[in-house]
Amino acid sequence: MKKTYTILKRELKSYFVSPIAYIVLLVFTVLSGVFFFIYLQGFAQAQFDTRAQLFQQSFSLTEFVLQPYFGTISVLLLLIIPMLTMRLLSEEKKQHTSELLFTSPIKVIHIVLGK
Repeated sequence: MKKTYTILKRELKSYFVSPIAYIVLLVFTVLSGVFFFIYLQGFAQAQFDTRAQLFQQSFSLTEFVLQPYFGTISVLLLLIIPMLTMRLLSEEKKQHTSELLFTSPIKVIHIVLGK
């Protein structure tokens, strides 16, 4: 576990040196905020519409906001995480450090989890 943590720490340090990491975090934060606002606004509009029609049907915040929001965030992460890992692997090949990493006495599982 310590080997995995060491690799992870090294990768995070090298990643946050460049502005790419901050841009990716900014884009993810803005997009997740926009999606949350859209879902919350739709929930508020649905609540307002049902109150105007005098229906006593109540809407669940979890059903109308949180479930779609986390579904959207998971898809967004499915798009962002491979982009980040592709960059890390291409940097390894460009700097010719992948050979050193794979010939070290560290198991492949530690390398994969650390990356």
